Amino acid sequence: MNKITLIIAGTLLGLASSLSAQAIEEKNVTSGKVQLDPAKGYIFLTSPVRTNGMFVRVPDADDYAEYRADWEKAFAKAEKSYASAMANWKKDFEIAKAQDKKPRPEPVKPTRETFSIGPIELRTTVSFGPTFVYNKTKAPDSFSYLNAVKPGTYIYYGPVFAGPNGFAGYCYCMGSVKFEVKAGVVTDLGTVLAQVVGTEGLIGFDKVDDQPGRFTDGNQAATAVGPDQAQYGVPGSLGALPTVQVELHAAGKMNNFLGIRVARAAPVPGVLAYQRDTVIDLRTGQPIPVAVLPFTPVDPADSIPDEE
Repeated sequence: MNKITLIIAGTLLGLASSLSAQAIEEKNVTSGKVQLDPAKGYIFLTSPVRTNGMFVRVPDADDYAEYRADWEKAFAKAEKSYASAMANWKKDFEIAKAQDKKPRPEPVKPTRETFSIGPIELRTTVSFGPTFVYNKTKAPDSFSYLNAVKPGTYIYYGPVFAGPNGFAGYCYCMGSVKFEVKAGVVTDLGTVLAQVVGTEGLIGFDKVDDQPGRFTDGNQAATAVGPDQAQYGVPGSLGALPTVQVELHAAGKMNNFLGIRVARAAPVPGVLAYQRDTVIDLRTGQPIPVAVLPFTPVDPADSIPDEE
């Protein structure tokens, strides 16, 4: 296992153990232990059962700048290590040659085109559930979750479970939904994730498009439930901040940066559809590209990728 693999593995484990720190419980709000911060955004969601999942915030210019600085620092260190490793290898090569032995493989020189410190998405991930419930009710059963987040655009990455030993579940890497979260506002997803955004196809095989009657005109699911049919509402304990109902938009493909099973969100009427493996934004009728721009290790003097 090389150093880069160890770095990424360590980042994943650290991420799994730290994500719950962003979750808020109602008892801590009502007691005054937690104060709602107007500089942060808040994601509120409800489910009839305990649930879990993950969001990825689309990296902004500051995220790319910080990532680039870390990348440059790590690359410089890798180049230094390579120079040392190469000097040792040359000595070993001469010894092996003198002894008529096969020399060990030559160290691989790090290049700007191939060097990596891991996906930038790992830095903007937010997890919720199944623990750290904000509040729960009976008759009917309801579990809600609240996360304090940095304002921005959030993509539903899928029903991913983040535990102390890593991750499990499905990533909606082949298509999903996204929404805006503004500072000082509670964005109410209601039961959208429980009722509207289900799992669709690509779970080891793809037979979705071969199912008779699966799609109606416009390539939407014939039995799909729209966002307007979800249930919304936040408890009075969140009254210190204004609340807005979530506005869903289609989100393009993403990397499977957790190495889990691949899926995609089911079509959502008026929001998300597919043409085979192409994600379609039903608000515009146009195909949409990848959801997160990749980091390109260009010269530091060049520009940082623009936000989508």
